[in-house]
Amino acid sequence: MKIEDIFAPQRIESTLGAVLVFVYLPFGSLLLLFRIFLTLNYLCSQLVFNSICSHSNIIRRSLERSILAVLGVFVVKRKSEIQDSKSITVANHVSRCDHIILPALCNSTSVDNCSFSSGLKNLLRVEPLTSHKAEVVKTIKSIQENHSSVFCFPQLLPTNNQALIKFSEWPFAMELPVQPVAVRVKRFLPIAHSTIDSTWWQDILWTYFSIVTIYDVTYLPTVAMQTDEDTSSFTDRVRKIIADELDVPCTNYGISDVREYLKRMRFEARKPQLHMSDSRDGRTAHMAKQVKDILPHVPLSVIINDVEKTQSVDVTVTNLLEGVVKFVPEQPSSPSTSSTSPSNQGKPNVVHNQRSFSRNPNLRHMSLQERKDAFVKQARDAYLKKHGFL
Repeated sequence: MKIEDIFAPQRIESTLGAVLVFVYLPFGSLLLLFRIFLTLNYLCSQLVFNSICSHSNIIRRSLERSILAVLGVFVVKRKSEIQDSKSITVANHVSRCDHIILPALCNSTSVDNCSFSSGLKNLLRVEPLTSHKAEVVKTIKSIQENHSSVFCFPQLLPTNNQALIKFSEWPFAMELPVQPVAVRVKRFLPIAHSTIDSTWWQDILWTYFSIVTIYDVTYLPTVAMQTDEDTSSFTDRVRKIIADELDVPCTNYGISDVREYLKRMRFEARKPQLHMSDSRDGRTAHMAKQVKDILPHVPLSVIINDVEKTQSVDVTVTNLLEGVVKFVPEQPSSPSTSSTSPSNQGKPNVVHNQRSFSRNPNLRHMSLQERKDAFVKQARDAYLKKHGFL
């Protein structure tokens, strides 16, 4: 299986799905706004409940489930055996908001490497994942002492549930029993639960936009590391158990492979822009050369700067001749512009001498216009002669 087949490239992949979402858009937008407002109330209620009762309180759990139902999130629990309170629950990753939704649905606490503030982590029941094994074990023990299960997602990145990538080994090195959990997500609209480059808040907003999102959670028998088994083998064995329940294959792709693919995908997406930039630079250079042939005494850097703004040879020539663009003249490299053609013999060279301008504004403007016309004609004749048109 190719790595691109494991992740959803975009939210809506089919034309029919796009039509359905477009028709649903007005109602979904209103539903999204209402659920965002309800979420703020939910967080406030969690803040109040944290000061008066525990997460396992029956009244609190009933209220949480009611609010989550209005938010369009439901859970269907399937247990093959009684859950072991001393084990660590390991689940596959289907959305970047799994560590937010599943703890609320399953009355548990997730351990995840997220960037929430300490207050928000407490409200959402998310504990930070540190790099020190002792601190992680201490955190898990503390959660279990409060009669709450521990959820973790060692896949690190959500997939489209068509295959499982390699698991991170940290949950399996805790020397604790592991309870595998197979998670499936269902929606009525053809909207992907997550994409390869989405964020947690984008997945939350799309969940609110959808009519309903159902989490189908299957608890599998608890497993423990065998005496002759290392952490890597134990990790692969648990992943195989979850993959068999989901009826999907286990791949050899790891988190580093996915990140390399994501970099490559972003680079491919930027290629058309790079080609357009190269084409634009070539067109600018060609126009600058044309202007330089007409006005060889103007520095090339000045011409390029003005051509990039105007994108026109005629406008740049006019700006340079009328003094809109200031520059210090340089000695032309070709003597053709200083020589006169037979058709121009007897005509004096045009010399710009501002001290010879009249004090009358009208006469001064006419003189400048006449000088400009003569200069343009002289430059054009020189250009035609240089290229053999005369």
